[in-house]
Amino acid sequence: MAEKILTRKAIAYELGVSERTVSRHFKEGRLPGAFKLGGGTSPIRMREADLKKISSDSRSKR
Repeated sequence: MAEKILTRKAIAYELGVSERTVSRHFKEGRLPGAFKLGGGTSPIRMREADLKKISSDSRSKR
């Protein structure tokens, strides 16, 4: 089964933040597992499994 890769919009929706916040967090290194497929203007992507790890980690810290 293929891994599901999420777009910046889907990442933002799952985290409950704006797409701009996702971009800022990516630039700051606060989204481990997020990547770009090409150069500086390519879109941000993230594996669904990596996003779930971040989501569960942030919930457990509350």
